[in-house]
Amino acid sequence: MARHDVFEMQNQNYKAPCGLESRFSFELVVNFSCAILKLYHHLMEFFDFIKSFGFVRIFGLSLPIGLTKFNKTNSMLTFKAPKTLIILTSLILTCTYIQAEEQGKKVLVAEVEEKSFQAQVPIFGNLVPFKESRLSVKVSGYVEKMHVDIGDQVKKGQPLLTLDSIVAQTNVRQIKALQNEANVRLNEANRLATEGEQLRKDHNISNSEYLTRIAEQQASGSQLKQIEAQLNLAEETLSRHTLKAPFNGIITAKLTEVGEAVGSDTQVFTLTQLDPIYVQIQVPSRYYATINKQTQVLVDSNNHSLAPMTTGIDRIVPQADQALRSFLVRLRLENASGQWLPGMNVRSRFLIDSNQGEHTLFLPKDALVRKPDGRILVYKIVKNGQSHAAQSVAVVTGVQQGQGISVNSPQLKAGDQIVIYGNESLRDGDTVIPQVRQSSKDQDQ
Repeated sequence: MARHDVFEMQNQNYKAPCGLESRFSFELVVNFSCAILKLYHHLMEFFDFIKSFGFVRIFGLSLPIGLTKFNKTNSMLTFKAPKTLIILTSLILTCTYIQAEEQGKKVLVAEVEEKSFQAQVPIFGNLVPFKESRLSVKVSGYVEKMHVDIGDQVKKGQPLLTLDSIVAQTNVRQIKALQNEANVRLNEANRLATEGEQLRKDHNISNSEYLTRIAEQQASGSQLKQIEAQLNLAEETLSRHTLKAPFNGIITAKLTEVGEAVGSDTQVFTLTQLDPIYVQIQVPSRYYATINKQTQVLVDSNNHSLAPMTTGIDRIVPQADQALRSFLVRLRLENASGQWLPGMNVRSRFLIDSNQGEHTLFLPKDALVRKPDGRILVYKIVKNGQSHAAQSVAVVTGVQQGQGISVNSPQLKAGDQIVIYGNESLRDGDTVIPQVRQSSKDQDQ
């Protein structure tokens, strides 16, 4: 038999020995046998090669060719025994595999639990600032000085920008001078009025002269008040040449520079307050009756460094969007650390008591086996004489909670054992050896 003939075994069809029906792929055993025959072929080539050197090294000893049986005449005869051994090994492996199949396949199982739960409705939303203002100056003018830059954190009342205010300052000084003049006139009018009252008592002044002095006193007082009002207006105009922060926040946009002319219709800064921060979510209309301000919401993001936060609902807008068939819900998050940023996409899980206190069957998600036809199965462990068998059960899945999922099936009840590992290759009625998953409590012990 030529050496290349040993590879013809791979193209032949074999049947399971002893008349047993094959419940497994015998091709695996054939491939294993052919791999050993290939190794045998390469060993023969190796021995043919080293013969040219006049000795063979076996187990660390150099033997002359004459003391070995590795020659062209009997090399194939000498190594026919390994080929027979390979076939016998294949038969032994086959019988061993069949025996293992009859004993059952080891699978990992877990118990079906019955418990009440809060359904988690995951909906994605966007973070928006608590406050965001596009700032502009109150009077027109030229920018004289910029006090802040983009990214700066500012406090309420902090100066942000100053306009050229020479004209306004001059106007204030002029009105203050008029105020001083009016004060002098009022003081003089008060003196004359007081003197006139004394002269009238002594009958040293006419009544008409006395009334004139009183009128002068009142006119001076009114004139002073008018000038004071003008001064207040001038000072207010002067103060408006400095733009101040209306609330605490961060400068997120700077839209002007020193020397530019700006007016009341010109945006110069964008000021954003990030603590707290809002989450705006478009919630499907079907949840409108089940969501209220007492509903708790778990918020997390794709950034795993951010810890999930639990919050309540701040606002529910009772108006549905006809295009999206949804209504707006707004959440409020505390953001003192500044970890939540506007524009981030977050996942909000609304915790809804959907089963109204009733108990629901729960099992690990690993127990589910999804079939191409759309069915979802789990394999329940049932007694089959002295052994155990896997029985397929169709289920209808519900909501997820952590690594578990709620299911509904008349064939399942609390306490049933279901396969969670090794279930993908199972068929209905297969014999199995169930091994219960060790609980975290047992592992700690």
